[in-house]
Amino acid sequence: MRAFATALLAIAVTAGAGGEPATAAADWSVSGLRPVGQPIEAGGVAVAYVVRDRHLYAQGIRPGNGTIIWEREVTPSRQTVGIELTPHKVGDKVTFLEPRSQRGPQWASLVIVDAATGRVEQSSPPALFRTVPERCFDDRAACAMATTDAGGKMRGYRLDVATGAFTPYPVALPTTARVIGEAGLHDLGGRPDERIALVRDGAIRWQRPLTDAFPAGFSTSNGWNWTHFRADGVFAGSVFGPGERTATTVDFDLAPVSASAGLDEKTGAVLWRDAGSVVACAIGVPLPYEPVRCRVRGREHVVFDPLQITFEDLDVTLEGFDPRTGKTRWSVPAGASEQLAGGLERAAVAGEHTIVVELGSGHRMIDLTDGAVTVPRKDATFWCLEVSRFTFHEGYAHPKGTAERFDREGGNIATACDAAGKPVGSGRPPAGASRAVGAVAGGYAVVATADGYQGIALAGR
Repeated sequence: MRAFATALLAIAVTAGAGGEPATAAADWSVSGLRPVGQPIEAGGVAVAYVVRDRHLYAQGIRPGNGTIIWEREVTPSRQTVGIELTPHKVGDKVTFLEPRSQRGPQWASLVIVDAATGRVEQSSPPALFRTVPERCFDDRAACAMATTDAGGKMRGYRLDVATGAFTPYPVALPTTARVIGEAGLHDLGGRPDERIALVRDGAIRWQRPLTDAFPAGFSTSNGWNWTHFRADGVFAGSVFGPGERTATTVDFDLAPVSASAGLDEKTGAVLWRDAGSVVACAIGVPLPYEPVRCRVRGREHVVFDPLQITFEDLDVTLEGFDPRTGKTRWSVPAGASEQLAGGLERAAVAGEHTIVVELGSGHRMIDLTDGAVTVPRKDATFWCLEVSRFTFHEGYAHPKGTAERFDREGGNIATACDAAGKPVGSGRPPAGASRAVGAVAGGYAVVATADGYQGIALAGR
C-alpha cells in the first residue's frame, strides 16, 4: 500500500520490463466500463474496481475473454483519503468492504469472497472501517482497523477465513495507528513521539521511534512510501520533512525534506539511512519491488485545487541500491526530470523492469536491474499510467474542516503511448509491460484502461 499526505507524493506512475518490439493487437477488449485501478489476480481470475453512477463495484473478469462473471458493491467506509482504493488477496480469495447503508453512511462489512464466483464466504458484522482489509495471520484472515460503535475507538480486527469469526486483535493498537506498508508495517501515531511498528498476527512484533531512522521533524504526516523486499527481509522506504505551507500552497526544498532508510523485518533494526533520496522516486518509478531511489535537489512549488506542480533548479539522479545495506549499485544522471521528481507528467512502462523517462538527451529506456540506458525505437509502444480520480456518492469531512467532499483516488489507469507519453491509436505495448502493469491470470495479462479492459495473451511472448 502506498499513501501520500502531500502533493509531493500524490503521483503514481508506470513501470515495466524493457526493449521488446510491440506485440500484435490485444486478444480481446471490453469497453463501456470505468475502471479505477489495475486488476489483481486471485483464484485464477482478474478482480478490479469500477465506478458507475458514483458507486464503486468489484468485478471478477474471466482472463481468456474479458467476460464479467460477477460484481459486488464496495465502499471505502472511513478509509483515509489519498490511499488508493484497490481489492486485496487473502489466499486465493479477495477481500474488500461491502456497504451496509441501512446502518447509515460509511457503514460496511468486511467480506471474504470466492474470486472465481463472487460468492461471499465470510462477512463481518456492520462496522466503520478506517483501513482497507488486507491479508494477515499467514493468509488465514483479513485484518482492518474498525469500530463496531459509531462513537467507539478504532481498533484492529481480524475476520477468519475458515470460521468467519470477527475478533479484535489480542493486543489493542493505539487508536491513531494506521497501515503505511504491506506485510504489517504500521505508524502507531502519536505526535511528536511518532513510532513505526510491525504488526503481525494481531500483536506488535517490534516498534521504534521514527527518529531512529529519520531526521527530527520528519513524519508520515508529510507523506510516506515503503516497500517490503521479502527476499531480503527488509522494509525500505521514505518519510518526509515539512514544507513551507499556506492554506493553498506548499513549497519544498527537496534535498533537506527527503530521506530513505532500511529496517530489518525481523527486529526493526535500522540497517541504513540515506539523506536526500526518495525510494521509488516519489513513485515516479512505480515498480514497487525494484530497489531504486532518486537523489533529488532543487525546489518544488505545489498549488492545490486545481493541482499544479512546478520546479526550480531541479537535479535528479536515479539509483539502484542494495536493500540490506543501502549501498548504491548503479546510478543514472537524470537532470531536471520532473517525472522522477514527482511531477504531473508520468513516465512510461517499457517492460517488467524497464521504464521510459525523458532525460537531458531525450526519451530513454532505463533497465532498473543494472541502470543500462538505451534509445527506444521510434515505432515502439508503451503503457502510460495516470492516477484514477472519481466522485463517490458518500462524502467525507476534509481534514482542514472545509465543506464535505466527494472526490476519491483509485489506482493507475493505462493508456497505450509512445516514448513521449502521447496516446497512440495502433500497436500494443510489449507483453512484458502488460505483465508489469496488469494482472496475470490464465495465461493473459489483463490491463485496465480508461474505458474498460484489454487482455493480452502471453503464450510465446
